[in-house]
Amino acid sequence: MDKLLVKVATEIVVVIILTAGGCSAHKDYRISQAIKNGSDPVIARLAYCDGGSYERTIHVVKMENKTK
Repeated sequence: MDKLLVKVATEIVVVIILTAGGCSAHKDYRISQAIKNGSDPVIARLAYCDGGSYERTIHVVKMENKTK
């Protein structure tokens, strides 16, 4: 019984780690594709950052365009 509980707990931890790693890798891929397509690296990072908002990104882009 103890072996079964350890195996189940181990599998749950592995799934959580793989899920978090997969999401992080996907976010990094999207940022790299945006930079590859000509976006500013800082703006691309803001757009796809977990805590970032689209409104903030639009504001940064507008401010960047005003300075050019």
